[in-house]
Amino acid sequence: MKHLVFGTFLLLASSVGALAQEVVGTSMVNGEMVELLSDHSWRYVDGQPQGCERIHARIEFCQETAYWDIQPKPNGEISAMFKHGNREALMFIAEDLGIKDGVTLDFLSKLVVHNAAKGGNVAPEDIPILKTVKTEVFGAPAVTIIYKVNINGLDFVFANTAVALEDFSMQVVTYAVTTTFTPEHEALHLRNVAETRLVTNG
Repeated sequence: MKHLVFGTFLLLASSVGALAQEVVGTSMVNGEMVELLSDHSWRYVDGQPQGCERIHARIEFCQETAYWDIQPKPNGEISAMFKHGNREALMFIAEDLGIKDGVTLDFLSKLVVHNAAKGGNVAPEDIPILKTVKTEVFGAPAVTIIYKVNINGLDFVFANTAVALEDFSMQVVTYAVTTTFTPEHEALHLRNVAETRLVTNG
């Protein structure tokens, strides 16, 4: 709404110039949203949250503080990877598969535990689930699973929030080298989920 009001103000303030610079689309430049204009120029969109990283065509991560440092993706399955120090990491897994393709919340929940078991080289039933919380992300039902896994002798605690939309699914995963799930870890994970935004204009 703010952009609509601002755009209307610009149109009224410079009616002659506005005809030469009609907005014909949007895109990303250096990680920031820009408007493409009919005269083949572009301009930054005012009011965009600072520190946003487009991590998939459908989502961006907009840090309120510069806590996370972006890292190279370790493989094609991970959409984005961030790190803070040597003990904490954040990753996003986003796919253009959703409920219409059979990727339900139940499927994602089982997949989370299956992948943890694979990483720890144990059976899924041997993964300690510390907590499961039903929540909401992007206005859709979501689930957060907190679990522990030992990978190559190193103990990790994962907080994994999964959501499935009609044609898209995503996991936000905050993890740390530790043996306990702390209130600080939980608060950090909730902040990471809250700072993840659905991009509706592609």
